[in-house]
Amino acid sequence: MSAASLYLDLANAVSAFPPASKTSAVVDYATLFELVTPNASNSERERFLEYVKEKKQSALGGLEKAVEIVAGRVSGFDFFGVTLPHLCETVRNIPLIFNGDAKVKILRKGEPGKLTLSRVQAMHSWPQVFFQSIPEIDDGSGRRDSTFGNISWTKLQFESRAVVGVHRLACLLTYFHMVAVQASTQPSAPTSEAAVSSLRGAIEELTAKDDPFIVFERVCRGDLIPSFGDLERMTEVPVIATFDQPALIVTSTTRIEDVASADAIVDFANKQVQIGCIIASATQEEIMFSIIPEAMIAVLVFEELNDDEAGLIHGARRFCNYTGYYHSFRYDGPCALHDDTAGQPPTIVIIDALENRGNLQFEDDPFKRDVAKALMGFLGVRKVRRSPHSSAEESLVPVVATGGWGCGIFCGDQTLKFLQQLIAASLAKCKLIYCTFGSQEREHSFKMIAHRLQSRNITVATVAAWVREYMAEVTDESDFELFVLSKLK
Repeated sequence: MSAASLYLDLANAVSAFPPASKTSAVVDYATLFELVTPNASNSERERFLEYVKEKKQSALGGLEKAVEIVAGRVSGFDFFGVTLPHLCETVRNIPLIFNGDAKVKILRKGEPGKLTLSRVQAMHSWPQVFFQSIPEIDDGSGRRDSTFGNISWTKLQFESRAVVGVHRLACLLTYFHMVAVQASTQPSAPTSEAAVSSLRGAIEELTAKDDPFIVFERVCRGDLIPSFGDLERMTEVPVIATFDQPALIVTSTTRIEDVASADAIVDFANKQVQIGCIIASATQEEIMFSIIPEAMIAVLVFEELNDDEAGLIHGARRFCNYTGYYHSFRYDGPCALHDDTAGQPPTIVIIDALENRGNLQFEDDPFKRDVAKALMGFLGVRKVRRSPHSSAEESLVPVVATGGWGCGIFCGDQTLKFLQQLIAASLAKCKLIYCTFGSQEREHSFKMIAHRLQSRNITVATVAAWVREYMAEVTDESDFELFVLSKLK
């Protein structure tokens, strides 16, 4: 089946949605359960309802706890009175919002492309995920294509004991609440032609006024990937680029999503965005997409990334604050919405590092692969922040906030990933703000390495030679950071 025929058909999902009379009558979690599990078998329904009876809990215990959390943090939050009716209404308005053609383009691997949605359209895609009415992607084979993701929240809605999952749900509910308030949508659907025309006019006015577009972009630039030999020949290219202002800032006190001056923030991605599903987990990528829920649609529309590809999401806004990481992740209330007069929200750069085992990451091919992967992402970044105090040169140079990319469960070496991203930023001509996630020791070490790299005018070719030399003599006791520091004495 050709790529052009791959779409998410939202209209079909609408046709399967319960009638207004049923959704408007939802007043408790027992009946809401029936709405969010339209595809559950009778045995599954019986099992969950039996669980409710035994434990005296809601079948949607995770959702219930998330509602309680948000109600305690968000003024005016009313799940059954405001948020849920709004969700029901947005599902029914999908044909109107998409001008009758509710098919969302899929971004296939190996094929550069863009999907542009207004914020209003993005908002109208999400409720179907909440109600589990969104269809799976059909590639014509008769089975679901495993290279695409699924953003079902069913497991999180059911499970009240998965604390991280409950707090991820709280982020999503905050988004639903804030867009419901912002849109000021009433529970009753437009039934007359005049009402429909009025709603469309209001949407067009909102679009024209706020330029509220979210762009999902797949970048395929195999022609730009340097070989290891290419890197070794870059004897005139400094590892740290030179601009009027510092090309690198290292900080242990600011998180990537909190860098106010960033034009882009790096998603430490899996090759299948968000591992292709939503679970009670909070890695860096999962946290980023939880607090920026408009970006979550990428899980559905991006096929897994090839080695010579990156993803970009332009225009998605942050809605929530948070604390912690992984098992300690907690929702921390809503945040102030992005001010569009200051430029667009930072672009999300989706790049997946290689999974590493031991010292194989220092070999030629893995080393140049991740340099190239970061380069693909950084080249797609444009200046989106506006500052009247910027110099002429500075106003053209994008700022990318990043950190220990590929250094968590992918086991990347912190110093190696630091150098790889420095090389990519130098080649892409962008500045880096490098966040060490609270590690003052790493902040100090990387500042020292960066200072020596710059003061000695160390080039890309020199660093490539160091990596090859280290690989030739590495042992289980070797330490790459100490090796680099020895070269910079």
